[in-house]
Order: sequence, then structure tokens, then C-alpha cells
Amino acid sequence: MPQISSFLFVLQKRPENHTKSTMFFIFSVLLLLLSFAANSQTVFGIPSEQVIYQINGDLDKDGIDETVYICDVPASKDRLAITRQLLIAKNVKGKPQLWYKTIIDHIENINMPRNKTIDSMYITRNCIVLKQEKFLGGRYGEEYTHRFRFQNGNWYLIGSKLKSIRNCYGADICEINFSTGVIDIDFVPDGGCDDEPQADSVIATHKSFKHRFKNLPLLSNLKMGENNFVLSGNQRCYY
Repeated sequence: MPQISSFLFVLQKRPENHTKSTMFFIFSVLLLLLSFAANSQTVFGIPSEQVIYQINGDLDKDGIDETVYICDVPASKDRLAITRQLLIAKNVKGKPQLWYKTIIDHIENINMPRNKTIDSMYITRNCIVLKQEKFLGGRYGEEYTHRFRFQNGNWYLIGSKLKSIRNCYGADICEINFSTGVIDIDFVPDGGCDDEPQADSVIATHKSFKHRFKNLPLLSNLKMGENNFVLSGNQRCYY
């Protein structure tokens, strides 16, 4: 009798153990599927892990927020070279719909110190304001601010500011209002460094120009740090 009782006890336990194993297997598979789904999400065909910045705000004055994405998309097999893309999506009946897409920069090697980084991006007065930084090596760096606005059926660059920095010396600043044509060019000394004091002859300067732009620059034509024009006196201004 004790043997029979033990045998029956084992039979009764087997289904419970089998059920636990099955439930554990199903639970593991579900976790795997959920993890895969999360990793495979895309933003208009671009993997979500390539989205480096995202903001919301009203860009066309309709009272409904649009969504702006900055994506770093690999442009080479080794994934070192990237294209930096800007995407804008409208909210159509509660669902995102791609409104605009363009490449704003091409970075040859993201591991090099000359890499360009996003400092900030925000929306104000129905405009996108994008701030980027570029380290040139040594004491040199650049800070870019671009302001984009949708008008007359297209996206335009309406303002820019380029700050070229040389540590222990100062910064050259060129700020352009493409709508008004006002251009301000400044030099701001930084006082030098402890082991390299700045000479008294190095002083702050300011110049203001008025330049007539035939057309506003299109956002689609923007190449960060490469676009330029010549002011009076053969002074070249980059944006």
C-alpha cells in the first residue's frame, strides 16, 4: 500500500510540474517577442534607436502639434559614416504622417573628435531652432544655431548664428537674419589662459551690415558650415 500511494502521489504531481514548465516557456517566448518588437520599431522606416532627438510643437499655426525628429542614419557598411536627417510628422486623425524629410548633414566618422553633436532643439514662434556643436581639434570649435520656418508652401532657413571659438583667444560670431537682411559680426575675447594671458590690444569688436537676399535659403539646400556668401569688402560669411 505505501508503494501504491507513493506512485499515485507522483502521478498527481506530474501534471502540475508540466503545467508550470509550459507556462514558464510561454512567458519566456512572450518576453522575447516583446523585446524584439520594441527593438524593431521604426520612425517612417528608420529604426527607433537611430532617433537622437525628438520634440513636439505647432509649426503651421493650426493648433495641432507636429513632431520633429533628428536621426543619425548609417551611410556606410561599417556604420561609421552617417547622414543626419530631419523629419517632420503631422498629426492626422491621431496618427503620425510624414510631412517633410531632408538631410541636414553628412558626418564621415562618428568616432573622430570632429564629430558634430546636437546641443538642443526646440520650437518657438512656429519655428524649429536647432543648435549643433562641432569640435575641430585642439583649441578650436564651432557652434551653429539654425532657425527654420514653414512658409509659402516650403521650409526655409530664416536665421543662423555661427560661433567660431578659439580657446585662450576668443570667438568670432556671425549672426544672420535672412528675413530682414541684418547681419551682425562680432569678436568676443575670452581673456586668454593662465599660461597665455591675452594682450591688451585684443578687444571686442562689432560690425553690422545690411544685405539684400533675393530669396530665403531653402532648408533642403542647407549644408552645415559650407553655405556662405560674400559681404561688401570681400568678407565671407558662413552659415
